Amino acid sequence: VSALKGAPWQFVNTKGEFETIKVKGHYRVNSGEMAGRAAVAGVGFAILSKQACQPYINDGRLIEVEFEQAAAPLQLFAVYSNRRFLPAKTRAFIDFVHQRLSAMPCAT
Repeated sequence: VSALKGAPWQFVNTKGEFETIKVKGHYRVNSGEMAGRAAVAGVGFAILSKQACQPYINDGRLIEVEFEQAAAPLQLFAVYSNRRFLPAKTRAFIDFVHQRLSAMPCAT
């Protein structure tokens, strides 16, 4: 919910355009971890990273559902007050996060 501000699920169609699907549900969370736990508990569907879910798929607690369209990518922003006077620890953190995310295999 927080990533999309409660908006419907977003997908990318064959033309590369964003499409939204309104989801009716009673359970909403602002955490991918909580969405994953709810899915494992059988509460419903969640769009999650395959990498994070693979152990649950392997042991049968989750079932991968293939969609006709790919889930829209989420964007991550680092917001800080001034690029010019950025503290070294903040720059190191941004570089670390960028490096780790760049090295991750894309979820399918």
